[in-house]
Amino acid sequence: MLKAYHIDGGDLQEVAGGPDPAVLRKAKWIDLCDASDAEKHLVEDTLGIEINPVNDYEPFQVSSHYSASETNSP
Repeated sequence: MLKAYHIDGGDLQEVAGGPDPAVLRKAKWIDLCDASDAEKHLVEDTLGIEINPVNDYEPFQVSSHYSASETNSP
């Protein structure tokens, strides 16, 4: 299930209703836990990113550091 969150008063709050592209672009956190393939494609297409399954990476370590950068320029 795809869920999008925004920040309200310093707390993450789930956006009511189904996330659409406009909501996803403004979201501060997107939860893709148990998301369908269609939901994953919606996020990829909307944000211009590629989502890779967790098992494509080495096992997660608490001390691991990750960074992200925007792939599309406006």
